[in-house]
Amino acid sequence: MIVKDHIVYRIVPFDSDVKVGESALPSKWNTMGNYKLRQEETLEEHRPKGFPRRDSCLYVCFSKKNAYEWAYIKYGRRNTPYKLLTLRVDGELFWLKSDSFNFLDENSPQQKYDQAGEDYWNSLIEDEKLLSLDKGYEGLFIGENKIISIE
Repeated sequence: MIVKDHIVYRIVPFDSDVKVGESALPSKWNTMGNYKLRQEETLEEHRPKGFPRRDSCLYVCFSKKNAYEWAYIKYGRRNTPYKLLTLRVDGELFWLKSDSFNFLDENSPQQKYDQAGEDYWNSLIEDEKLLSLDKGYEGLFIGENKIISIE
């Protein structure tokens, strides 16, 4: 969906050099092992035409509570400090359910990975009122952004 003056949230490592008024940049990919690499390769293989490459997007959250949940998954389990950015965005925003890979590991058959990749791209939500904290939604954003606060 196309958004203008829309508010989203993003978590970044604590040592990120970000400042209010600047733009957030896409994360440098760190696949952290075979499972994550296989997952990202599968998602790219099943990416429908018209959807952005995941490595070119900002990963964003729809609420602060959603961002804190992702922060726990990404940083909290390793007790790693992070920052929460509030962004004002103009561009294309895709909300997708990222939990399609939850029950897979690096030994799962490729058929299950392929199904998870298809399920991910088919989970697109156009109406943000349908987003919920219990479904593991992530936002993929491409466009202009401005950091309006840092916590």
